Amino acid sequence: MSRKRYYIMLLSLLMLFIVVGFPMAAGPTNRIAKWTGAEPEKVNQTTAADENIIKFMDVNVSISSSEFADLQKLTLDFTAKHPDIKVKLVNLPAGDTYERLKQGALLGEAPDIMLLDNSWVIDFAASGYLKNVDSMFAGETFSDVPAGLLQPLKWNSFLWGVPKDADPLLTVWSAVLLKGAGGEPLSLPHNISELELLAEAIDAADNNKTPESRKWAAFAPDSLKELLVWASAFQGADGDPANMAHLPSKQEELLRNLDSMRMKGMLLVEADSSRLLDHLLNGNLLSAVLPLSKLYANWSSYAGKLVVQNQASEQPLWLNGRSYTLSAKTKWPQEAKAWIEYVTDPLHQEAAFISSGKLPARKSAYEAKRLDPISASLHERLEQLTQARMDANWHQQYIRNGQLWGRWLNGEIGVDGLLDQWE
Repeated sequence: MSRKRYYIMLLSLLMLFIVVGFPMAAGPTNRIAKWTGAEPEKVNQTTAADENIIKFMDVNVSISSSEFADLQKLTLDFTAKHPDIKVKLVNLPAGDTYERLKQGALLGEAPDIMLLDNSWVIDFAASGYLKNVDSMFAGETFSDVPAGLLQPLKWNSFLWGVPKDADPLLTVWSAVLLKGAGGEPLSLPHNISELELLAEAIDAADNNKTPESRKWAAFAPDSLKELLVWASAFQGADGDPANMAHLPSKQEELLRNLDSMRMKGMLLVEADSSRLLDHLLNGNLLSAVLPLSKLYANWSSYAGKLVVQNQASEQPLWLNGRSYTLSAKTKWPQEAKAWIEYVTDPLHQEAAFISSGKLPARKSAYEAKRLDPISASLHERLEQLTQARMDANWHQQYIRNGQLWGRWLNGEIGVDGLLDQWE
C-alpha cells in the first residue's frame, strides 16, 4: 500500500470517530450539573418613583367634638405640607377608650398613633405595645416640657409619650353655702371634723331647705380619681392624690364619715361636670372635684360664687395629662413623629388652651401671656413630681379599686368591705 493511501485511510478513520464516537463519550447533551453555590441575590428594582408612595396613618384619640374639629384642621394643614402622608383620625368614646386601644394593641391592630391618658402610658409600654420616643426630646424640647408631665412617661430609661396638655383636677366649693354659714373671710375645712361643723352651720343658717335636699360632696360612679383628689384636700391625706395605697390606712376616719354621709343621702353620685357645676352655683352642693377646663371659660362670672381649694404649694396635683404615643406596629415611625411634632407645637398648644381651657404641655407657650386665669402659679405646678409612682401595675390597681369604690357608692358593700379589699 502506498504511503499516500495510508494517510488518507487514517484521516478517514479520525473523521469517523469525531462524527460518531465523541457525542457518545460526552453523554446526552441535556444533563446539566446542579449549581452548588449560593443563589445569586435578587437585584433591587426599587425606583425613585417607589420612594414616593403614599403613607397611610391611623390616629385614635378620645376628645371633645370641638377639640376634634381643631385637630382635623391641624391635620389638614400637615398633610397639605406632606402630600405623601395621609392621616385618618378616629375619635373614640371616652368610656371605653382604654379597653378598645388595649385590645387592639393585643391583637396587633393598634393605630399608628394613640392619644393616651398619662397614667396608661407605662402600662402600654411595659406590655410591648409602644415605641419609645426618646429621639423627639433632644435639646430644647426636653427642657421645654414640665417635669411633672414627663414623670409618668418614663419607663426602663426611655420616654414613651409626647405630652399634649394637662387638665388639673381641683376641689371646688360653693361660695353660696360658705357665705350662708357666716364665714367671712370664707374658710374651707381642713379635715373631716371641720367639714361636719361646716355642714351643721350651713343647715342652721338655711331653714328653707331640708338637710336631705343638700349634698355635701359629689363623686362619679365609675371613677376613683374624684375621691383621691377630694381626700387630698384635707390635711393628713398624704398630700398626693395618686397615692392610692395610703388612702385607707391614713384616711379610715374620712372614709367612715363618708359612709355615714352616704347612708344619710348626703352624697351626690354624678359624673357630669356640667351638672356638678350647676349644683355648686345654685347652692345645692357644697364640694366637688372639677377639671380646670370646666372653670376656665367663664371664670370671671364664677368669681364670688365658687372657691377653688388652694392646696399647699408642695402638694402635687392630679395633672390629668394626655400624651401622644407611637404604636410598636407602625410602619411609618418617622412620619408619625412628624405629625406629633406638628400638632404639639407650642403655638398650637397655646391656641388649644384658649379654645379648650387645658394647660399646654410646653413652657414656651406661657411666655407670651399668662394663660392661667384661676391661679397665677397653677401652671408652674406642672413641674412637681408625684410621690406615687405610676408604674406598669398602677392603672390596673386603679381599675380594681375603682370597681370596689363604685360598689361602695351603690351600696353593694359597706365601709368595712371597702377597707378590707382595697389594694
